[in-house]
Amino acid sequence: MPQTRKIHNDFIILLRKTFSHDPMGVTTKNVVKSLKGVATKNVLHDSKGGAHEKRSVTTLWPPHSLTREEPRTLNPCLEVRRKINVTTCGGFVNASSASIEFQLGGSIRADMRCVWIVQAPSSAQRFSLVASGLKETDGLYVTPLARAAPTQKLGTLGQNIILQSKSVLITLIVGHAPTLGFKMEYYASGSNVNPDITGVEILTTAKGNLTYPRNGGIYRPYETAVFPIAPSVPGQPTIRFTRMDLESDSLCAYDWIRIYNWFEDDYRQVARFCGNTIPTSATFQDGVGFVLFSSDSSVFKTGFDFQYE
Repeated sequence: MPQTRKIHNDFIILLRKTFSHDPMGVTTKNVVKSLKGVATKNVLHDSKGGAHEKRSVTTLWPPHSLTREEPRTLNPCLEVRRKINVTTCGGFVNASSASIEFQLGGSIRADMRCVWIVQAPSSAQRFSLVASGLKETDGLYVTPLARAAPTQKLGTLGQNIILQSKSVLITLIVGHAPTLGFKMEYYASGSNVNPDITGVEILTTAKGNLTYPRNGGIYRPYETAVFPIAPSVPGQPTIRFTRMDLESDSLCAYDWIRIYNWFEDDYRQVARFCGNTIPTSATFQDGVGFVLFSSDSSVFKTGFDFQYE
């Protein structure tokens, strides 16, 4: 038997033996080791009828099938576990861990208000203050969106606050004098949970308006949408609803809107309404508040409009 054919047959037998024990191919590296130094003879004839040999290392097709790493199965829940860093005044953070670093080593204007919304894929979240130039007259607060626990102030380096909540509001309240920035971190742990926020928009202009749903039509079942109002220019914005089309009941227990105003280191509910009645306006005396919308499993309407200035 010619040498080339013999080597080819030996190689086929080697593959059969290897993959018969491991159909998933996890012993691929062993095959690579076994093939090292295996060569084939290619007999070339020149124009004079003479012959000479050329040796070459045997390769397989596709060329990287034996040397590349096994493909990694991507898990969407794990992909958000990479820690991110947020440096803006406010924002929506959808990750299992992150740091919020706002003006660290720099100055923050007096009476500044910033709101970050944190949503994690786990049932518990731990918040800690890493560095801070905030003064006693300033405050950094964490509030569970579900209101299962009171708002807590994060004011001491190394302090840890643990909340059993999928979504949390982080609020910066600066006093009447300029202050310095800070850095905080959060980590989520525990069992995996589905997100509970279906819509979010943080309104930071001096005045503006919002229509929900944003693309028209009707809202969906089991919605939770949150709309913080925290103008970048300090003020006392007043919010007015101009259209209401929600499911109606006497207790507003099915589909509803709530307005929360910041007052004495916490968000206080100042209104709850539903149906088609336009509520009275509300003023955020301390410069920040939010609108919370929720729907149940049936009877869907066209939503609402509001404006603020």
